[in-house]
Amino acid sequence: MENVSVSASKIVNTTAKIEDKLITYKEALTHSHGPEGEHAHMGTAFTTWLDFSLARLQAKAIYESLISHYPENKELFLSNYQKLDNELSLLDKELLALNKKNKNTALVFSHPVYQYLQHRYGIAGHSVHWEPGMGIRPEMWQDLEQNIHDHATEWMVWEDKPLASSISFLLEKGIKSVVFNPCGNIPENGNFLTVMKDNIIELEKVFN
Repeated sequence: MENVSVSASKIVNTTAKIEDKLITYKEALTHSHGPEGEHAHMGTAFTTWLDFSLARLQAKAIYESLISHYPENKELFLSNYQKLDNELSLLDKELLALNKKNKNTALVFSHPVYQYLQHRYGIAGHSVHWEPGMGIRPEMWQDLEQNIHDHATEWMVWEDKPLASSISFLLEKGIKSVVFNPCGNIPENGNFLTVMKDNIIELEKVFN
């Protein structure tokens, strides 16, 4: 935000009232995206919306900002906000219910962006830095194997559909693959809610 040339009056901090619930890294997580070079994840975990209880509070902050700027549209904003809040509440209840079926299942996450999902819904797992569109190199597997050798890990959670070769490689190692798309951008198909509903269907494969 410090490097964005946008007037402060046009910015809405949707996490201003939930700062006590934000998750911070103890140290920077650095990895490579291939030819682009190294990339670091550091500071505060940003995918707050993967905790649907926080997503509801962020939606409320957006709603309140909209009606303060455009009070003449309050009824429309309220109607849309209530629909969204109900949808997010249902998603939250679905994942909380799914968690009750979680029998200490340890997962591997392809990217360190699932902190809020893990925290809210009690999902244990180890994060790596694997890109769905890149193959699995021997050293990547060796590193993962060292970190999960004490855990009965049977599932890899990818942020997007991985290569068929990656799915096959992991299956040979006894690890199945599912996709939980963090939806950090506007999806090509559907919307945030449809993506999250698909994500929950994928996770049901793990815990059912």
